[in-house]
Amino acid sequence: AKIFATDVSVLVNHLNYGNHLGYDSVLSILQDVRIRWLKSLNKDFTEINIGNNIGWLIREAHVTYESEAHYDDILHIDMYITNNKKSSFELEYIVVNRSTTKTLCQATTLQICYDFSKSKVTRIPECLLTCVFENV
Repeated sequence: AKIFATDVSVLVNHLNYGNHLGYDSVLSILQDVRIRWLKSLNKDFTEINIGNNIGWLIREAHVTYESEAHYDDILHIDMYITNNKKSSFELEYIVVNRSTTKTLCQATTLQICYDFSKSKVTRIPECLLTCVFENV
């Protein structure tokens, strides 16, 4: 189920030596999108503290590139949540370049919930379950 959508501008620092959006910058943009999503749920949420020092670590990231983007292009990102288990879930992203109307990429990140005070994997926090998973 789609849980969030936002637009992001391609900035000059996102460009690589080929003068287009670098593959590594896509991961940074996706992190920004996750933070925007968290802030839309609760202004105090961060990736390292959704509550009680529990956040998440990214275990895997997969990106399939389909086109390119350039400086000042506007990217539209739809984010979906899938495959939730007791301590992990996946976020899927579809990134469309509004400037060209082409799909830029599709991506997936696997979030592992982590108790940073105990340095160990833990269950998905209740506050995330109630505000996200019950609504999808």
